[in-house]
Amino acid sequence: MKTQYSVIFASINAIISERLSVGLILTNGEQNWFAYSSTKLSLMKHFFTDESYKLVKTSLRNMEHALKNMNVKVSTEYNVLFDPSVPYFNVISEGYLSYLNRYSNTTLTFGSPVEIDVPASNELFQHLYTEMVFTQIEEHKQISPVEKVKTILYPTIEKNVNLDRRIETGEIKGLVMPVDLDFIGRNEIPVVGRFTDFNQPNFYLDSLISSLFVLMKTFELNNENGKYFVIGNEPDIKFQNQHQTWKEIQNSKLLECVSFEETERITEYINDHNVQPFFSSSSNN
Repeated sequence: MKTQYSVIFASINAIISERLSVGLILTNGEQNWFAYSSTKLSLMKHFFTDESYKLVKTSLRNMEHALKNMNVKVSTEYNVLFDPSVPYFNVISEGYLSYLNRYSNTTLTFGSPVEIDVPASNELFQHLYTEMVFTQIEEHKQISPVEKVKTILYPTIEKNVNLDRRIETGEIKGLVMPVDLDFIGRNEIPVVGRFTDFNQPNFYLDSLISSLFVLMKTFELNNENGKYFVIGNEPDIKFQNQHQTWKEIQNSKLLECVSFEETERITEYINDHNVQPFFSSSSNN
């Protein structure tokens, strides 16, 4: 069997066949490679209903679990090779790839097997995964720029706001979807903050801004204005879509864009306006 691969997709809109890649299978009939991006799944969460998101994660984990039960070395990390020294049933055969393509459900789908005249290898898998699934390698030991800035800002505002708060429907009158915030407080008006890395894929930025606007509209319908901080640095100019999103936020009259180097502006605003936690300690997560 020649080298074949199949891309794993999560469908975010079955009606218009809109989908995003989340994983990859590569096989040469003797060795198999499999990985999916837990980071990308997390970034895509707001595109799904809770049930659909759970189904996608469960389906991928079931595949992972089945392979583990066959003593196959497998992980959700980038660049994972099934250990060729361990004997096991060749579950990812040409027929199995075709089966997955035909019988995948409406939430998780598998692309038609693509045959390529290149020997399967770690390097090929890395290249295909980077091109088709996710370009960012997860480095769990490194602290992201966002987390570094949080360690500076949070101690200066933790007594005045609720930190890392997920607001569920029903906690604010009229809120139609859960909204994740890095901080929320209030004085005469709500004060809200969201961190972001503007170099992230545009679907992530769209999701973040959309959820923020849902919250803003909810407050507006409740006859409340608000102060909304979006904290992030200017993205690399080569990321044109992300740069355009950053520029639009910079020019917005509804949002205040704050760079990572300027977070003292947030501390000063919160102190000057005597901001207090939006939720009582008993209801804080």
